[in-house]
Amino acid sequence: MKSNLQKLLFLFGFSMTLFLSNSLASALCLNPTIYNQNGAPIMPLSGEPWLIINGTAYEEMQINFSIDIKNKNDQGIDIILRPYEDLRDYIDDAAIHLNAGETSSLDLSVWVGGQSYIGVIQVYYTCDDGIYNIPFQFIKTYIIGQKIEPPPTSTCESHDLDGCYLGMKREYYCSHGELMYTEQCTDYCCQSFGGKESICSNNKETCYTFNTLPPGTEGNIAFVCKDETCKEGNERYLMFMLRLHGWNVTALPQEEWFEYEIENYDINRSRRKNV
Repeated sequence: MKSNLQKLLFLFGFSMTLFLSNSLASALCLNPTIYNQNGAPIMPLSGEPWLIINGTAYEEMQINFSIDIKNKNDQGIDIILRPYEDLRDYIDDAAIHLNAGETSSLDLSVWVGGQSYIGVIQVYYTCDDGIYNIPFQFIKTYIIGQKIEPPPTSTCESHDLDGCYLGMKREYYCSHGELMYTEQCTDYCCQSFGGKESICSNNKETCYTFNTLPPGTEGNIAFVCKDETCKEGNERYLMFMLRLHGWNVTALPQEEWFEYEIENYDINRSRRKNV
């Protein structure tokens, strides 16, 4: 008799648990599923895997970066992505409304022209009926910067702006409430920007790189390379030094040069012999 009563109580308790679980699930506003750049879902309570935005893959410094979001609810949902603290200089707020079960893309306006930066995007969401929802969800975010210019919205309250920009080391400070900086060329910043053959001027005011040297004024040199890359051995370094000293350099592999072409140059340089 007691055994049967225990079974009945167990079955009743199990049934009530299922009922309450189903009722609670239907009453909650489930968090949206947000996918990172590789299509992996970002976990709401850990923020991982990371959302990685590679700014070096773009020519523009301000880009639209698209992410996919899925609504798991049987009703519509409003979603707001709001960068936390300093990341606000790099990413604008973004919002979207998704219908029941809908998956759609949301564009984030991102500044990728500055330093590489790590931060957090907070996620806020409310279902159409406004019922209870899990209050905390976030996205760990890593922006790989181009190191050209800091965000235009930067202020004296902004942090971590110091670093290499276009081969120059900048240090930021505030003067009378205005964001200012000093800069000078360093070997590390210059070579990180332009390659190992890049050098600083004697006064440290300029970073000379292979692609930023002004046109030469001393004359024209025909440079005969071993292959089409013109990077064998010290070839690139030699071309850079010639350009640095005011010469225009035309570089081609030996099989692409014709003798009559080389004769039109002031100087010719061949790996094997002067033509």
